[in-house]
Amino acid sequence: MSELDGKVVLVTGASRGLGYQAALEAARRGAHVIAIARTVGGLEDLDDDIKKLGGSTTLVPLDLRDFEAIDRLGLSIFQRWGKLDGLVANAAALGVITPLAHLDPKDFEQTFGLNVTANYRLVRSLDVLLRQSDAGRAVFLSSGAVDGVRPFWGLYAASKSAWALHFVKPDGTSIVVLIPERRLSGEFTPATFDASERQQSILRLPAADFAAYDFLGRPIGQREGDRLKMPMQTWEARYLVSKLPQEKVREAINGAEFEGLPSLLVNPRSFDAPLGDHPKLRVKVENLLPRVTDAHVEVNVPKEIRLETTSTDLKAMKPGEIRFAEFAVVSATPNEINRYKIRYRATAGGVAQEGDQVVQVACATYGTPNIDGDLSDWKDAIPVTMVARGGKDWREIALNPDKAADLLAQKDSDETVIYRLWTKWDAQNFYVAAQIPDSTFERAEPYRGDVSTTKNMPYMGDCLQLAFHCLDRNPDDLLRGNPLYEKSLGADIDYEFCAAQISNGHSELHRLKAPGTNYQSYYPTNQETTPLLGAMQADPNGGPEGKVVTRYDKAAKAWYYEVAIPWTCIQGFSDKLQALQPGQTYRTHFAFAVNDSGGRNRTFWTQEAGDLQAGSYGFSPNWGGGGRQFGGRILTDWGFTR
Repeated sequence: MSELDGKVVLVTGASRGLGYQAALEAARRGAHVIAIARTVGGLEDLDDDIKKLGGSTTLVPLDLRDFEAIDRLGLSIFQRWGKLDGLVANAAALGVITPLAHLDPKDFEQTFGLNVTANYRLVRSLDVLLRQSDAGRAVFLSSGAVDGVRPFWGLYAASKSAWALHFVKPDGTSIVVLIPERRLSGEFTPATFDASERQQSILRLPAADFAAYDFLGRPIGQREGDRLKMPMQTWEARYLVSKLPQEKVREAINGAEFEGLPSLLVNPRSFDAPLGDHPKLRVKVENLLPRVTDAHVEVNVPKEIRLETTSTDLKAMKPGEIRFAEFAVVSATPNEINRYKIRYRATAGGVAQEGDQVVQVACATYGTPNIDGDLSDWKDAIPVTMVARGGKDWREIALNPDKAADLLAQKDSDETVIYRLWTKWDAQNFYVAAQIPDSTFERAEPYRGDVSTTKNMPYMGDCLQLAFHCLDRNPDDLLRGNPLYEKSLGADIDYEFCAAQISNGHSELHRLKAPGTNYQSYYPTNQETTPLLGAMQADPNGGPEGKVVTRYDKAAKAWYYEVAIPWTCIQGFSDKLQALQPGQTYRTHFAFAVNDSGGRNRTFWTQEAGDLQAGSYGFSPNWGGGGRQFGGRILTDWGFTR
């Protein structure tokens, strides 16, 4: 009995070359071969050779750029065999060899379609069939053009303290590139604004069989017995070279100790319910080390709040693992400005760190306000406040509730300002109101066909942006599951809206992101998506997609926003809200941003809340991805109370 007897193996590009030989070998070992290629003559020759071996084959003349045919192929295999034991994805095209700028778009699309998209469609169509096999296997062939060094991305894939890229040369020599990350909470958060991006640290490697070099190739480091001590600096690459076996190299790198870099990311979270409901104080703790560690966390709260306990231990945290330390609130008295300074001390891996974070009650209360530009009916809602970045002493004010209270009491301050925002909800809508001090106002222009300027994009003028991360799985998020997802690829923004007044005086509500729009953001020349990006069917008089009122008060030098967005435009958790009973809370992720186009530029709630982390996408415009300068990932807590 041959080793592949009874197995079904599919081979693409089977009419010649490697695909032909792979199909022939699979048949020789007893498999039934599904042979795919465009060239019928080559497939027939393969069939003749397989029959000479006493094997069997099914010939499928198919252009793999016919993606719908790939879907039909999966159905046909299921109907006939119910499974697939092996996939050999060999079909590929070299394409035209020319400078990229000279490449014809059709040539690019055809090459990319066969080499990349077709393989994705094969996986999409055949994955369930391979899982029906008792030992399903998929092999994707690549080109010898990438040979020479082999990169391994598993090192530090979870840890955010540094990047570690492991390359192995043909002679077995390992080269590891180490690049320490900058502070993870971002250069714009109040607690870390004055921290230098040029942080210095020391790495101690538990192996002396390494040679170390800086980014200019100069030897660095010194031996300490069986350890290597090497100076590190944020964003400067260090190179480690070793002849040790790959496994030993990886073991040594994962066992490295950093001095001078934090071992944990600690973030006291916003309260998700009114303090009278005694919500727990939640503290996000993330292990930044490349190894398992225990963590100890202590918190110190202001006199308005009394906790049942002020310390806790988190045992055996894995690299990159996130846990939430919860502290029960025994009693709490709300203050007038809803700002409470939390001081924390955390220890892990022998490294102690301290920090401050001002937390607020961030929750939408139940009720139905009038959307009319008058904020007097929002008095029963809980306001959050956000110190505009870049003003005089803004960082000191953001970290000192007393100074924030003094600033809020001032009638006019052009140097530093504080934004206010309220949220409510009912069975039909999510409601937002905001008061945005702004001494000069700049409004976007109506779109009249000119794509040479960004002035006709509402999020580039004065505006209020609203973002939710509320779905368990966004169908547009194709990177989830990647080993580096939590480290740098997170796409934690499902819905984004923008309220703005256009220069013609119209108040508009724009959809900037939603599932089905592929994170494009609105751009006037984009192809239509479902749902549509851009101006929604919403205005001051209402519409099927909401209601929006924006007005600028010249005397007060401030923008006033009121918005109602139907739950039909924010799907994913409204059913959970409808099930809430009085006194219950549902927590999701929400953030907002204010763009002062003519002055302070953008300020993000993710900054104010102290959880500013880079990812794939952030607030619009996200032309640079989801970097911290675009507000980062939407991970900040927001409660909805009944």
